[in-house]
Amino acid sequence: MDHKINIPTDRRTWEDEIATYWFENGVLISLSKSPRRTIANTSGNVSLVNR
Repeated sequence: MDHKINIPTDRRTWEDEIATYWFENGVLISLSKSPRRTIANTSGNVSLVNR
């Protein structure tokens, strides 16, 4: 079953190579992308989420 999730346009979003993020009701939502995970892009992703 495919679910189409739309990235919101009415609030701030953050994006990197691995995912797009936004907050809904105080909860961080992550829409994952499908690139090959490497130490470099995973480390960058963790850094983004920590900020």
